[in-house]
Amino acid sequence: MLIRGLDIEDFAIYDRFSIDFSPNINIISGENSVGKTVLLKTIYSMVKTLDNIYIESTNPLKPKITVDKVKEMLMEKFIGVFRPDNGEIGRLVKRKVGRNSSIVRLKINSNDEFEFSFSQTLKLSKEIKKLADKVHAVYIPPKEIISATENFSSLYDDYHIAFEETYSDLSKLLLKPLKRGPNSQEQDKVLKIFENIIEGKVIQKQGGKFFLKTKGIGEIEMGLVAEGYRKLATILHLISNGSLGPETVLFWDEPESNLNPKSIQSLVKVIVELAKMGVQIFIATHSYFIQQEFTMFSEYESSKANLDVKFFSLYRNKDVKDGRGSILVESADSIKNISYNAIVDEFKQLYNRGVEKLYEGRKN
Repeated sequence: MLIRGLDIEDFAIYDRFSIDFSPNINIISGENSVGKTVLLKTIYSMVKTLDNIYIESTNPLKPKITVDKVKEMLMEKFIGVFRPDNGEIGRLVKRKVGRNSSIVRLKINSNDEFEFSFSQTLKLSKEIKKLADKVHAVYIPPKEIISATENFSSLYDDYHIAFEETYSDLSKLLLKPLKRGPNSQEQDKVLKIFENIIEGKVIQKQGGKFFLKTKGIGEIEMGLVAEGYRKLATILHLISNGSLGPETVLFWDEPESNLNPKSIQSLVKVIVELAKMGVQIFIATHSYFIQQEFTMFSEYESSKANLDVKFFSLYRNKDVKDGRGSILVESADSIKNISYNAIVDEFKQLYNRGVEKLYEGRKN
């Protein structure tokens, strides 16, 4: 399944918002509170619902999926991922004067659309169960979960704990057993890069407890491994157990968190290799290094690899009386062609402040 774009009206923090995506790698940046994570979660919730519909519709032991069942699955996913107060989906409608309703339209494959609207109740624009296609949705949130996977899934299913459903979904994927048979050459290449970064292999033992097996040291409990490496170990294991591969859409929120900039170059190489495997990738980032590494790849290597990289900058239109403004988006095939780039702008200001301090020091 290919995600082509997204149209939104009066949803969450967005008024009217339209965006078209790359079939390969999408890099989304912007200041805080402009909706980067909201964007990822919205697309993920819809793709994950289609993922679940496909699984149920192809299971001969499951009853035939009805339109009401599809609506129920979609609404439950949005409520689980966004966690509106009291579980009311109506609270995801954009807050403004007057009675409003939200419309969300996901453009998929060559010309299909997956659209729904809601104020208090959810409505489908058409019978979307016919759109169900073989697809896997994987969401990597900013906080790692692999060190707590052994207990997290059962706790989440049995108790009300304050975690969004992306963590539960990821935990269940991690608990899947390793797939049978040899890896493909592409998988082995990605796994090798990851293993070189974290200097070891991921081991899953009975009960769902994870270890990092390193040369000379042995097995280290995942909770004792540096947090940045735990996130990389998560991706590594998802490749090994077949959860991350062709026909997968990967959503990765802040892959740079808790990771030394020295590792960013290798991280970008891994993401490129995943795209070569057929994974469509969506990344939300605050990292100058990730932006620049992908820009160099886009300008000098992407045509050889037959991959397309698209950069997006979310920002507020402040030409309004309240100073807040609506969320706008700018896109380009190179970060150099993005006008509104909060990350690069701050790096320039930091450099200028350093020059000013140096000048003041010499002057005094």
